[in-house]
Amino acid sequence: MKPYFITCKEAMEDRLLLQLQDRQHFVENDDMYSLQDLIDTSSGRLSCSLTEIHTTFAKHIKLDCEKCQAKGFMCELCKEGDILFPFDSHTSVCHDCTAVFHRDCYYDNSTTCPRCVRMLERKHVETLNP
Repeated sequence: MKPYFITCKEAMEDRLLLQLQDRQHFVENDDMYSLQDLIDTSSGRLSCSLTEIHTTFAKHIKLDCEKCQAKGFMCELCKEGDILFPFDSHTSVCHDCTAVFHRDCYYDNSTTCPRCVRMLERKHVETLNP
């Protein structure tokens, strides 16, 4: 969610990322845990805290902020459903171009990503017509 916030004037003004100030390492790296995180995991506090913050962050991006909403994706495989975001639990992200799809569509179609195909075609046309 950080890429949405660092490009959103409203999120910066509201200092949304500061809600994680006690766990700032989660903003930079999702593979690092502090000793306090492990203690809080054991007691259940970490999960509750992160769920609450995630809900607040998702609400800003998906409901409250038109600029953040505009950075969402439509599933190019089924062309149906709501706006998708890479942090949604029911989505998959292309490793090459970062397009976002419904997880079921992405794995059921096991074809090349449509966005990657377009980008390759564009490069091919550019090399033919310099």
